[in-house]
Amino acid sequence: DFSFKNYESNIKGLKFDLYYNNKIYNINSKLMGKYNVYNLLVMISVVSNIHNNTSCIHYFTVIKLN
Repeated sequence: DFSFKNYESNIKGLKFDLYYNNKIYNINSKLMGKYNVYNLLVMISVVSNIHNNTSCIHYFTVIKLN
């Protein structure tokens, strides 16, 4: 299951921590609004399930792995 924490938003966009399979992905996006966090989670989840891996996360936004 995908989940998120540490959501922040400002005029430059949003950022949050994406949690999946005991890994944390720092997500930064130029999108605005908390509803777009949910939109990103849906897109990442669908594409990850189609391709059966999480490597697709790197195509959605700037990510730094912890």
